Amino acid sequence: MDWEAVLADLESTFEAERRAELAAHSAELAEAEAASIALSDRLRGAVGSRVRLTTRSGHGVHGLLVRCEQAFALVREDEGAQVLVPMGAVASVQGLPGPAPALAGRRRVTLGSALRELARQGARLRLVLTGGEVMGRPVRVGADYVDVVVEGGGGGRPRRVTVALAAVEVVRSR
Repeated sequence: MDWEAVLADLESTFEAERRAELAAHSAELAEAEAASIALSDRLRGAVGSRVRLTTRSGHGVHGLLVRCEQAFALVREDEGAQVLVPMGAVASVQGLPGPAPALAGRRRVTLGSALRELARQGARLRLVLTGGEVMGRPVRVGADYVDVVVEGGGGGRPRRVTVALAAVEVVRSR
C-alpha cells in the first residue's frame, strides 16, 4: 500500500470539503448581510442621483435625491420644490444603486425633528396624506403628530389641524 498516495488523497478530500463548507458559509453570510440592509441604506447610496419614489397611495415624487435618513428621504423636484418623504410611506423606488456604507454612531434625524425645525423657521408646508392633504404652518410637533395652522378656515379665520405623522406621505415646501 502506498501511504503517501492515501494520505495525499485524504488531504485532497478534506481540502475539497473545507472549500465547500467555506463557500456555503460565505453564501449564508452574504444573504444575512443583504437581509440587514434597509431601504433607507439603499436610498442613501443613491444620494446625488435621480430617483422616482411612489408612496403607498400612489403619489409619485421624482427628482434629485438630496439626502436620506433612516426616517425620510429628501428630494428636490425639477420645479424646485423640496419634498420630504417618510420612509414608512414609500411603496417603491426606481433608480437605486447598491447600498451605502452604514452610519455607525451618527445621530439620526427623524421626521419629527425635521418638522420641528420647519416649525421654528415658520415654513409653509403642504402635507400630502394617505387620504388628502393639509396646507399651512406647523406649530407643534409631538411624538406621533403635527399641529398645522391652516389659513382661510371656517369664517376666514385660521384653524388648527392635528395630523398623525403615520398618515404623512409627502412633505412639500418651496
